[in-house]
Amino acid sequence: EGGVCPSTKKHKAPILSVSAAADGSSALPTKRRGHCAAAAARTRSACARAPAGIIGVLLNMMLCVPFGLAFFPASWEPFPVARTVGVSMFLVSTATAQLVMAASSRFAVDSAVMGMMMVENLPFMISQASEVRRRMGDGADALATTIAAWAVGTAFVGAAFAALGRLRAGRVVNFFPNYVLAGCIGGIGVFVVKTGLEVSTGAAFDAVAYVEKALRPHWLPPPPPP
Repeated sequence: EGGVCPSTKKHKAPILSVSAAADGSSALPTKRRGHCAAAAARTRSACARAPAGIIGVLLNMMLCVPFGLAFFPASWEPFPVARTVGVSMFLVSTATAQLVMAASSRFAVDSAVMGMMMVENLPFMISQASEVRRRMGDGADALATTIAAWAVGTAFVGAAFAALGRLRAGRVVNFFPNYVLAGCIGGIGVFVVKTGLEVSTGAAFDAVAYVEKALRPHWLPPPPPP
């Protein structure tokens, strides 16, 4: 017997359906050749999707630190805990999204899918945190209330998206003019840039104060002595 697939050695009874090879010798039984072909197809599929997985991991590792540190306003000082708690939140959200997409999305059948936390939520999260902080102060109770508000808001948004998907109402976005959507995305981009500057410099964004506290020590010459 020539060239038996290793994964098929557990078969006890021989299979009689044999096809003739080009040189006249007996080829592998049809069922065994099917098992080998399926294993080879799965291997090729995994190798084809590996680059997408590597890119997704690298992309999330680059995004988790800046956006994880930007969840809370830069002016929230003293912060009750280490600000790296935002990085943990980002990674947990991304892992949850990836598991859900890989397990239930129809896109996962024919191609690689990637689940990530939507950074477009950042302005709304900071607005909620600022409002809670304004009412409750800077203590640990304000932080707990902020995280609870984010969790409740996430549940409501998830339920709304699930309902829209079930009703196949995604096409309702076609009724919004393109310049409205472009303006919303552009505004979020400006907010993200502003927040990134605050996180990288540790100073709240203000035209004069930002130049004096953030830019002048690093990029501008010192003012002349009086």
